[in-house]
Amino acid sequence: MKNIIKRTSAALLAAITITACTSSSVYAFSIPSLDIISKDTSNNLTIPLNGDPVTLERGRTYTLPQINSFLFPGYKYQLSTTNNKVVSIKNGVITANGTGICTLKITLPNGMSISKNINVALPKVTVKFEKSNMTIGKGEAAKLKAMLSSGNGNITWSSSNNKVVSVDSTGKLTGKSSGTATITAKLANGEKASCKVTVKTAPKSVILTKNKITLGIGESKELDFTINGNAASYNVNFSSSNPSVVSVDSKSGKLITKRTGKAVVTVKTYNGKTAKCTVEVKKAPASLVLNTKNVTLRKGGKISLKATIPNGSASEITFYPSNSRIISVDSNGLVKALQTGTAFVTAKTYNGKSVTCKVTVTA
Repeated sequence: MKNIIKRTSAALLAAITITACTSSSVYAFSIPSLDIISKDTSNNLTIPLNGDPVTLERGRTYTLPQINSFLFPGYKYQLSTTNNKVVSIKNGVITANGTGICTLKITLPNGMSISKNINVALPKVTVKFEKSNMTIGKGEAAKLKAMLSSGNGNITWSSSNNKVVSVDSTGKLTGKSSGTATITAKLANGEKASCKVTVKTAPKSVILTKNKITLGIGESKELDFTINGNAASYNVNFSSSNPSVVSVDSKSGKLITKRTGKAVVTVKTYNGKTAKCTVEVKKAPASLVLNTKNVTLRKGGKISLKATIPNGSASEITFYPSNSRIISVDSNGLVKALQTGTAFVTAKTYNGKSVTCKVTVTA
């Protein structure tokens, strides 16, 4: 009689869908399968209870829930594997360790069990771009980088409109005419990535937001630029006339000052348009003072704070409030009283010199 009950229970278990949940849900009857849920939710699997092996990805982990149905209330099972080098199990967590095939066994306290062949394979190679859209100029060449999830793979490149943007076998783009096209990189396994490329006219001019600045030794700053109208230059190049005084990152335009003196920094578009900024480097400030250390304002009132550093030194001054609900302060030190209360404005140099002004706001 016991053997009959055992065989009947095993048959019923083979027709149960086991679904991972965060709570003790009741599991419904369904087609013969059980769910293995990956800690990476993009890799959830359903395992059919037939003779076909199930493929897991090497390096991923999976978990199974406690069996909890009205047939098997509160049953906890044991997991075992025939090859720990392929699949290992610890505290109910299944880890796909190495490529190969092994058997996963699920055993209930009454002795009934399910066995399933598990095949662990290398992860599927995928491809993606470092950016999903970009803008280049007409006649400009730019490189679009495709990144593979693992290993190597042959990439087939294509453009949705070669009259707007062409692409070669290495991912090199060339802007042909104004418009938009989609560049696609496709792998032999069908995986692909796309990037929207907009082509604008070639620049007629480039303008730096500042044509003259003064900085202290060791201070850094990024130069900003604009290009005329509906034009674009994906590639711009920055250079310094005197790198021993001021060095500049050729791509970002970030300046780093080295010693006192002057240098001219030039930005250049792909089609040769340029703009220049003269950078003077002075000593780092030894001190910082404000024109006032204590001020009272009525709500809605304003005051300009003036920060002073010693002659022969230089630094951009940063202002910030202790309580932005009571006062605001802009980059020039203009303070606005927003509501009653007390707050502080701190002025600070790039090399850490600072001074504070107490601001009391009355009704």
